[in-house]
Amino acid sequence: MYIMDRNIVKPAKNFKRNTTRKNLMIQAVNDFMYRMNACIEQTNKSNKCAFECRLPAAFSLPDSINDNEFRHEMYYNVVCILQDKGYNVKIRLDNKGAGNNNMLYVSWDVESESNMQEWMNKLRSVST
Repeated sequence: MYIMDRNIVKPAKNFKRNTTRKNLMIQAVNDFMYRMNACIEQTNKSNKCAFECRLPAAFSLPDSINDNEFRHEMYYNVVCILQDKGYNVKIRLDNKGAGNNNMLYVSWDVESESNMQEWMNKLRSVST
């Protein structure tokens, strides 16, 4: 009878999560969201409520991670975050190339500060 150490090999369930991929995804999404925040701020300062930008197409990934799957998951996360924050989001995927022309369109609704109807009613009520 052999006496063996059962702890030498870790259980397979320890390897179901790809922490490298998860960490790379978090970094990619966060980096892009910082860029989005700057674009939103700049667009708002320009008195506009919409902008477009090119989505990242290439990432520094290990060979074990599929670039295309990573890219689409990253786009999905970006869209979800922006929509959860109340932005209108549209995406145009370039299916012809390597994704270098994938575009993100972001807009938001602006409440009008003018109440033209109310103003006109008030002016009519006081006019002679």
